[in-house]
Amino acid sequence: CTSISGFAFNSCPHLKDISLPVVTSIGSQAFESCHALKSITLPLATHIEFSAFFDCRLLKHIGLPVATHIGREAFHSCPALASANLPAATHIGEYAFGGCSALAAVSLPQATEIEGGAFIQCSALKSISLVATHIKRNTFDNCTALTSVTLPVGVVSIGEHAFSRCAALASIALPHGLATIGEAAFRDCTALASATLPV
Repeated sequence: CTSISGFAFNSCPHLKDISLPVVTSIGSQAFESCHALKSITLPLATHIEFSAFFDCRLLKHIGLPVATHIGREAFHSCPALASANLPAATHIGEYAFGGCSALAAVSLPQATEIEGGAFIQCSALKSISLVATHIKRNTFDNCTALTSVTLPVGVVSIGEHAFSRCAALASIALPHGLATIGEAAFRDCTALASATLPV
């Protein structure tokens, strides 16, 4: 079995662990609302589709070493998720990690496309280093612990509300070449004391 279809294990309340060593894709809502799920092992999975692990309330860690595509809301509302190691991911969908309130560390060295709201309300996230050149709307909105943001050389735009309500963010360096900063992009960043703007 190399593919898990949509809704395959949806709402299985006693499912605790998943080991799928040869599976390459997880379909939409396949494990949504598996409230007891604590760990997943998916060493060959390249595609995680829409809401695949939405509302998996006890899921603490994900390691997806070859996953390139993380779909919309794939891990939304996983409040116990503390870390996400995604070394090969190039696409992070809308609200993929929204509401993951324990997410303190995420590695995205290849993520050139991060859609809007991808990390909204990740209130434990402290630092992020980005390679995406377009920071979409609401991407880090209400990440109240965020203190360090590293933007890539060549970043073109920062969308509306992209970093709004990041109350711990004290400084931001905006690289040369940045063309647009959207409405309310840094609204209510109450600790922001230094912003280096490109000339």
